[in-house]
Amino acid sequence: MAIYISKLLELQGRLYEAEQDYDLLCKIFDELRSLFNASAASVVLAPRQTPEDAIVWTKSYSRSDLAFYFERMADDVFLNTYMQHMLVGKAAIVDQLLNFERIDNPVFKEEMVPRFQARYALCILVPLSTRDEFAITLHRDKTQPPFTPAEQQMLQWLSNGLGCWARSYRRRQRFNEERILLTALLERDNRPRAVVDQYGHLQLTNRAMQQALGEYHITQNPVDHQLVIPSRWRPLWRESLSRGTEGRLVLSLSESHQVILEWTPLPEPSGWFELMLIDPRWEHERHLQRMELLYCLTKSEQDVLTLLSRGLTGAEVARLRGVSLETVKSQIKTLLHKTDTNNQNDLLNLLFNISH
Repeated sequence: MAIYISKLLELQGRLYEAEQDYDLLCKIFDELRSLFNASAASVVLAPRQTPEDAIVWTKSYSRSDLAFYFERMADDVFLNTYMQHMLVGKAAIVDQLLNFERIDNPVFKEEMVPRFQARYALCILVPLSTRDEFAITLHRDKTQPPFTPAEQQMLQWLSNGLGCWARSYRRRQRFNEERILLTALLERDNRPRAVVDQYGHLQLTNRAMQQALGEYHITQNPVDHQLVIPSRWRPLWRESLSRGTEGRLVLSLSESHQVILEWTPLPEPSGWFELMLIDPRWEHERHLQRMELLYCLTKSEQDVLTLLSRGLTGAEVARLRGVSLETVKSQIKTLLHKTDTNNQNDLLNLLFNISH
């Protein structure tokens, strides 16, 4: 059993690597058929309302076989029996739930069984979301032995991992469909923006984000492009992504430089997020330029305001600029007068809220 589980885990990893490669996925799933010693196997990802639009990965059946099946799907006695026993989400040896010899549906018994090598059937149907469902079906023909409870248990275990993969596959598919719109979304201004999935993997970045990731050394896992978040923030990051909620965290790049990561859920693909990197220095620079024009600030006044906006005290500003504290106080007083604000807090609020 341990050997089988090891093989199944290795197979699951290769599914993610295959991404959207249909032929490669069919080849990998055919290894699943061999692992279960089945005569035929199929893996299906289908919209719940329109199963005829399903994606079917199989090397056991031709396109004409699949067309034949979907035309006669209502005659699938195995599927009907599975549903009648309300087994959704559970692996089942379906042929053991009925008396095969007493089946009186000629389409199923005379056409479907021989065509699909389906004397014995082990299957599971898993609902992925309100829109999609995922199925694994393994068949053995009449020359082979029936499936065993141990194999049933193994398929149940396997379905958990493959269900996660199927959700990821569907999100990736919808992401590709929305890629043009998402690209336009990320490029709507010059802020660093990206799209991340629910696991924190970067899926799409704009030019500003690519530059920022390199400049600030916000490292990514080179294998799966996952952002590496500092350990103290990882629980918040992971919980927010898994729950599909917006959030923000502060990354300290040095003692005096911090940047903010903000993420908000996207409507599509479901479970993915828009990620924005905010450097307060950029925000201040844009606001400062605006204030300089509006209030005719001198260079020294702008320098003082910049340092105050970064959280420095008057004494710290004086020390950094090499002037007396009284000089800084005088410059702050001039800033208050020019901007018609009452105190330093009002001045900073004006800076942060000023219109672009």
